[in-house]
Amino acid sequence: MFAGTARLLKKAQRRLWMKYALRGVGGSDNHSRLDLAYNVEDPWNMDSALEQARFQATNRIVEENFGCWRSAAAKATRHSIWHA
Repeated sequence: MFAGTARLLKKAQRRLWMKYALRGVGGSDNHSRLDLAYNVEDPWNMDSALEQARFQATNRIVEENFGCWRSAAAKATRHSIWHA
């Protein structure tokens, strides 16, 4: 029970901070406000199970349609004029 409560409090704290930090960002390039958002750990909640599932699904779709990016990057490196 305490773990669930702690998790909810952390989530509420992050959301409140992001609401404050991103105030006035809207369609502008308010870089100082965006930088402020990074004063909390994982401001965009990328470590959540939902985001991780979304990343895996996106990566699978990209790989199915375009191939493995690692092999493409390796080929590009081998053929680069900067690597002899």
